[in-house]
Amino acid sequence: MLNTLQALTGMRIGEACGRRWRDYDRATPGLGAIHVWSQYDDRPLKTGRASHEKERFVPVHPVLAKALAEWRLGGFAEV
Repeated sequence: MLNTLQALTGMRIGEACGRRWRDYDRATPGLGAIHVWSQYDDRPLKTGRASHEKERFVPVHPVLAKALAEWRLGGFAEV
């Protein structure tokens, strides 16, 4: 799932590892979005100059949305 998340969003490893379910907004019009505001252990992002430039919303590709749905239903609990 980590590789899928990185491949379909362009997030760095630390950014992908820091994502929580609360960061995924399925209600965003069109495609859903993932709010990327931190990296692992809630550390600040390394990109951007000012604090408001660092965080961003990444659109969720339909393939990723399907993978996330399956992961939430079964894979997440198993791990």
